[in-house]
Amino acid sequence: MDIIGFCVKRPVTVTMGMVAVILFGTLSWFRMDREFMPALEFPQLVVLTSYANASSQEVENLVTKPVEEAAGTVKNVQRIHSASREGISIVTVEFVWGTNMDVASLNLREKVDLAKAKLPRDAGEPRVEKFNPFALPVITLSLSGPFEDHELLTLARRPVGELLEKARGVAAVTITGGREREIQVDVDQSALAARGLPILEVSQALSRANITYPAGQVKDKTFDYVVRVIGAFEKVKDLERAAVSVDRARLSTTLTPQEMRERKRRGPGARSVGQPLLLGDVARVRDDFAEVQSFSRYDGRATVTLAILKQAEANVVRVADDVKSRLDTIRSKLPKGARLDVVYDQSTFVKDGIRGMANDSLIGGLLAFLILLAFLGTYKEAGTVSLAIPISLLATLTLMDWKGLGINTITLAGLAIGVGNLVDGAIVVQENISRHKAMGKSPAEAAIVGAQEVFGAVTSSNLTTIAVFFPLIFVTGLVGQIFGGLSWAVIFSNITSQVVAFTIIPMLAAASKGEGRVLPQARKLWAWAAPWGDRYTRALTFALSFPVKVMAWTAGAFLLSMGLLSLMPRALFPKAEGKKFCFAWICLWGRRFFAPTTCAFRWNGNLKIFPASNTWP
Repeated sequence: MDIIGFCVKRPVTVTMGMVAVILFGTLSWFRMDREFMPALEFPQLVVLTSYANASSQEVENLVTKPVEEAAGTVKNVQRIHSASREGISIVTVEFVWGTNMDVASLNLREKVDLAKAKLPRDAGEPRVEKFNPFALPVITLSLSGPFEDHELLTLARRPVGELLEKARGVAAVTITGGREREIQVDVDQSALAARGLPILEVSQALSRANITYPAGQVKDKTFDYVVRVIGAFEKVKDLERAAVSVDRARLSTTLTPQEMRERKRRGPGARSVGQPLLLGDVARVRDDFAEVQSFSRYDGRATVTLAILKQAEANVVRVADDVKSRLDTIRSKLPKGARLDVVYDQSTFVKDGIRGMANDSLIGGLLAFLILLAFLGTYKEAGTVSLAIPISLLATLTLMDWKGLGINTITLAGLAIGVGNLVDGAIVVQENISRHKAMGKSPAEAAIVGAQEVFGAVTSSNLTTIAVFFPLIFVTGLVGQIFGGLSWAVIFSNITSQVVAFTIIPMLAAASKGEGRVLPQARKLWAWAAPWGDRYTRALTFALSFPVKVMAWTAGAFLLSMGLLSLMPRALFPKAEGKKFCFAWICLWGRRFFAPTTCAFRWNGNLKIFPASNTWP
């Protein structure tokens, strides 16, 4: 069936289809997820195993090697590399690109569980975690005020952290800065040596004393009561009174005069009664602060930073909006003088990108209309071609939503590339229809004949563009994940522009009765451009007369461009000066694996976090 003739003869049907495209495109625009970058899945898993108080050599032999052997039997493993440090083993397992990482994670956990029997008894439980350096915080908040560092840290955990974790889509709230309260026990080595008491026994005694233990059940005729023994320490003085051992041979220097007279009266043959040895007798207990691992400053004030991480399937914009809607409620629950500021908001990049695309599209559509008006000469023809831009964009959004793509930096770039091709086919079709109208044909006949004549040329042009981007869909690795959305956006935009050019444009051209009045300004532009047409005719005649020279010049330009291409620098992403964005968050995320040393990162918004030491593990 001739689709062009059908569209010309059935304008109501085409109009209803156009309305449906507009409706579905609008719904897709509000349905699509908005992200800063597309969802990237690295084929890497990290196995973390702790082994307290062990040297790096012991960790390597007793923990790392058994885990590596177990991980090597997992399917699709491409490479395994490890790092053994004091007290921790880090085994990174790389898989082949395209591997289902959820299945790979389950398989790796099964193999690691089988290898736990070979690990030392004191080794911790191996943890398998996914690695994604682009898992950046959605929002970063700064909590400051006229309080001490430990008080700010307490406020950051409760109520701020607890309320933020209840927001929709929030996976975790990472807190950096402040000072951690710590109960320090300074053991007197000479006192332990005098009593023959090892320090390990002191540590074990404290662990046994600081517990809450179930003690069974008590039953009556109606209820069963669960009994617990509450033994957790509540005050620092409780630690000093904790019994760590039994002192059966107290030194005379530690006895009071009354105890000395009692010992002499009983004589040397009297049996020594064991006395409980308290922690306060051999150690000094202090309520102090842990060693500072990081400092956080914002506008010169001491602050605590809260980084909010989203869930894997959550949307950046929705999470950010939900978190920001809760900030007023959280601020009302803080003490007087406390400030909670938004330092970094990832959703602003997405919103700015979408807003910029919308503004650019409007400006581009207006400029396209003016250029079309200048060269086509009539408002009817320029308006008909300009109508192809919004309809093609909405149809492209519908196809992107069907494919599962979202609005992000990459897909917006694909739409920006595709917008330039949206009106190409429509211009060619409209100009050829106008030419046939000028030859005296009826609007319907001119629309059908004019569109059919250029169908092959416009189709081949669109297929050429599609052929350039279509192979990128099958590229594996990081490049394939990043630029797959861009390729689909360009392909869909060319497909929709092809459909619009040969359905809506002929229908509108056939519906317009008579020729529009050519603007005087357009006639002046045509007169000004006429000499350039003559120059082009002479250049084309020369090229047809001397094809060998033209091909030689073309080959020379190609070789020169290839030589310049080899000298150009290469990088995965171009350099960009972000105001509030820094990839040093990757290092901050990595501190969970390596050591409690916070790496330095900085915003131009004056937030700085510096490491407590100059060494990086």
